[in-house]
Amino acid sequence: MDLSLFNTRSKLTQVAAEPFGFAEDNSILLDWLSGEIKQLLSRALQEKFNTPRDYDIGTDPLHGLCSFSQAIGAYALLDKGLEPRPFSTQSLENHHVGHAMMTVELPRPDGSSELFLIDPTFRQFCDPNVPSHHGVPMPGYFLLQSEKGRSIVQELLENGYIRIDAETAEEYLSSFCSGQSSFNSAEEALEFIRNPPYDGCYQNFSRKIMGDKGYLISVKEFPVL
Repeated sequence: MDLSLFNTRSKLTQVAAEPFGFAEDNSILLDWLSGEIKQLLSRALQEKFNTPRDYDIGTDPLHGLCSFSQAIGAYALLDKGLEPRPFSTQSLENHHVGHAMMTVELPRPDGSSELFLIDPTFRQFCDPNVPSHHGVPMPGYFLLQSEKGRSIVQELLENGYIRIDAETAEEYLSSFCSGQSSFNSAEEALEFIRNPPYDGCYQNFSRKIMGDKGYLISVKEFPVL
């Protein structure tokens, strides 16, 4: 199966100015957040794994860094006064590969809200050098079998997040379960991803340890709407 999308370079490699307040377009906040996460992941790779400083974080597969990036993003959103929902695919009974990510519901100025999945390390599941896990194709292979799935992959590789609706929730989660849905309906998958089982993110990566090591994003709080 064609995994040429693996070469899609993340556009979130330059840190933008932090948004202050809720914008009409929530991608402003999420672009900033994913860019900050990528910068800290780049530093971690250099410090922990002696990665060359001139390597391209925009195309690094980021294998094994999902829980770390999940914690970075979750603490930043908490400090913005938001309610991130960190979870892992291990919560799905028939998962074939583990992964950590989070969802967050973001308000809009008109009083409505949007649900987003934040997953800046999904690229590891589209790596042609690692096509399978225990003999089962990686999630990227399953998603690329449909037009909707291909769109999910492209958005995650480029942006590090996607807007979630019922169809997207079911397709994304199914890719971690050998391509088979764990739910009776797409609406059930959406409800799971909106309120997933907590996976111990804040215990696994405590705020104190993250702060002591310099892996917390410094943020200013949003004003109360």
